[in-house]
Amino acid sequence: MLTATLAFAVLGCVQDPDRSTPDKALESFVAFWDRATRDVEFWRKVQREADEIGDSYRTATLREKLAKKREESGKLADDYRTVPGKLHVKERVPNRDECLFTCWRDMKLRSRNFTTGEVEERDTQEPYAFTFQKQGDEWLLKQMKVVCPSCSGTRACARCGGTGLYNRSTCSACNGKKTCPRCAGKAMVDASLTAQMLCGFPLTLSLFVAEGEFEPSSDRSGAKGAVKAYMDSWLRCDLVTTKRTLEWLDRKLAAFCAFLTPTNAEVARKVLQMDVDLGKKRYKGIKHEIRDLKERGDCAFAMTATTVDGVERKCGLLLESAEGAWSVAAHLSQMCVMCAGKGGCEQCHFTGKCAICKGTGKSGDYDCIMCTATGVCTGCKGKGGCESCRGFGWIEGD
Repeated sequence: MLTATLAFAVLGCVQDPDRSTPDKALESFVAFWDRATRDVEFWRKVQREADEIGDSYRTATLREKLAKKREESGKLADDYRTVPGKLHVKERVPNRDECLFTCWRDMKLRSRNFTTGEVEERDTQEPYAFTFQKQGDEWLLKQMKVVCPSCSGTRACARCGGTGLYNRSTCSACNGKKTCPRCAGKAMVDASLTAQMLCGFPLTLSLFVAEGEFEPSSDRSGAKGAVKAYMDSWLRCDLVTTKRTLEWLDRKLAAFCAFLTPTNAEVARKVLQMDVDLGKKRYKGIKHEIRDLKERGDCAFAMTATTVDGVERKCGLLLESAEGAWSVAAHLSQMCVMCAGKGGCEQCHFTGKCAICKGTGKSGDYDCIMCTATGVCTGCKGKGGCESCRGFGWIEGD
């Protein structure tokens, strides 16, 4: 048994890594892989660039609110991140022109204890397996196995907990076999040696690739034009994120493929090209619609619908006008419970008049005690609309 320990060193992108022996090939690969998957600052920069596009169409109040949410999300992600340690080689099994490394990796799992408010770290280990194959004078990665994401290495079916039963019936996931159906009870599965492994998220659902130049609207002189410009900014964010992602992968994928066997390298390139082609199709099929638009003075409400990959997502927008330009003041995602989404005052139902005296100020021969003879609705102060949602029927979500 080989007891050598390989540190996951943070190294630069080696142009010609040492692959002369299986051990050196493994050391070079894990150093590159660690660097690529830890490029957090690059992704934060991309996110900031995309955020700035949308912020130019928002009010200062909404910009500050979203900036605070992003900061909180960043802290939460940092509180729950996994800190990788060293890769220990447990066993080295040479077999003709192949060499199998059975390894485990030290990990620190961070999580926040909401009772004490402290961020706690827990030491654990994750299994890995690497198979390198000799191709000419070089040793290249043929296969990599990682812990099963479904059972987390327990080998038990995640749906029934390894009992074979779910709601007193045979578990439909494992058919009563009790073992994890994804890894067949082996605790490990083949890793996807593609670009997704480098960036850490599924490119198939993320890319928007434009053929030619996209010309967004910028007219904010009216509420409708501002909504159209804001929806175009969403697409601009997706296009910028895709562009930066593909630029990053253009630099990383060539170095990544240098560690792979020719078959795996060809698969990685083809999968990325398939994702790009799907991104082009997704861009052509995207559809923005303004379903409803209501203007009341210097405020407006718009219900928008965006369709991507056949899935429709609705978003309500509250807009405000200042100095001749309309800006988005809030994202409204919940129906107002006070008016059941109708937007009218529950007392006067849009009239703005007292519900008792109907605006006369009199109740028989006496002054109306509800409105103190003013004839104005006390619920909405004469505005006619629901006070909670400003008469638009929708409010901000959590």
